[in-house]
Amino acid sequence: MDSVVEKVSSLMEIDVPDNPFKSKYRWKTYLSPIISNGVEIDEIVGEFVLVKIVHFAKNEKGNRSNFLFAKDASDEEYFVHLQYLTNCEWQDWVKLREGNQLAVLSFDSVKGKAHHVTDCLMINT
Repeated sequence: MDSVVEKVSSLMEIDVPDNPFKSKYRWKTYLSPIISNGVEIDEIVGEFVLVKIVHFAKNEKGNRSNFLFAKDASDEEYFVHLQYLTNCEWQDWVKLREGNQLAVLSFDSVKGKAHHVTDCLMINT
């Protein structure tokens, strides 16, 4: 573990915009791949649509923003904003990866656009 701390400490010294290693709190969230608030599929009550994350939107600085796009088994696209992932905090959001599954509990449909998710859960993988 000392070698990891040493490596991260050296990364903290690199002068680049929005260096995620500048803040000790931020880099610690990246070290653990475990999503702390995820649920098991069999714990979900009621109907839901299982989707896989296909793309994270980037903000103007090129960092991950607070929304993503996912698709279901029928290739339907879903727009998911962090505020509608009811069991997700930012420390879990940064651990989500393309291919992770989410359970969409409700959404609004807009013709010609991705479904707008209004309630969603992270699933343990």
